[in-house]
Amino acid sequence: PASLPGAVRNAVANDCDSDVRLTLGTSPADAAVRTKAEADARATADAAARAKAEADAKAAADARRQSAMNCQDAMRTVAREGVIIFRRASAEIDPQSFPTLDKLAGVAAKCPDVAINVEGHTDSDGTPERNRSLSDRRARSVADYLARAGIPAARLHPVGYGETRAIVPNDTAEIGRAHV
Repeated sequence: PASLPGAVRNAVANDCDSDVRLTLGTSPADAAVRTKAEADARATADAAARAKAEADAKAAADARRQSAMNCQDAMRTVAREGVIIFRRASAEIDPQSFPTLDKLAGVAAKCPDVAINVEGHTDSDGTPERNRSLSDRRARSVADYLARAGIPAARLHPVGYGETRAIVPNDTAEIGRAHV
C-alpha cells in the first residue's frame, strides 16, 4: 500500500473498497510519433491514390485521343478513295457521291465520341466571298446527309473554306476541277 498514490492509500487505510486499474500507455512523445506515422501513412496512401487516378485519367485521355486519330485516319482514307462532288456552283450533292458519304457515315457511327469537322471547299472560279458562302453551304449539305444517315447533328461541325484551302490545285478545268 505504501507505493499507491496518497488518495488511494488513504482509501485503503480506511477499509474502503477500492479498485485500482493501472493502464500502461504511451508517453505523449510516443503518441505524437504514432500520430505522425499514421498521418504520414495516410498522406502516402492519398498521394498514391491521386497518382493512380491521374495515371488512369491520362491513360483514358490517351485512349480517346488515339481512337479519335484512328477515326480521322479512316474517314480521310474513305474520302480520299471516294468522291464527293456537287453540281456546278451549287451545294447539291451529286448522287455519285452517295457511296462515299455512306461509307463515311459508317466510319463515323463506329466513333460515337468523336466530333467531326465537315470541311467545304470550292475551286477558284468566282469571287472569294461567293466561294466562301458556297463552301459553307456544301459543308452543311454533307453534314445534313450524315445526320440523315444517323450521325447526331451535334457531332457535326460544318465549315467552309472557299478556295483558300484547295485540296488539289484547281487553276484549270483540266486540273483539279470537277464539274457535273
